[in-house]
Amino acid sequence: MAGKDVENLLIAGGQDKKILVRYNVPGSRQEFVALAAGDGYHFTVEELDAVLKDRATSSKKAATRPGGRSGGDDPRRLVTRPS
Repeated sequence: MAGKDVENLLIAGGQDKKILVRYNVPGSRQEFVALAAGDGYHFTVEELDAVLKDRATSSKKAATRPGGRSGGDDPRRLVTRPS
């Protein structure tokens, strides 16, 4: 499932600073997807957008709760940081 690859990549970026830095470089979603494919993560721009939209919606809901924060829809800002 491609959405799972998007999630796995975002989690990996939150756990490994080298991955986070590597994926801060792409200037477009197409470049981000191409870079991910080279690293074994397979998804389309549309699938990436769907996951980012879902995460942004979740982040906005969290921001309405005390201590919550919003992450926007930039894939570089939505990595999952370990607790």
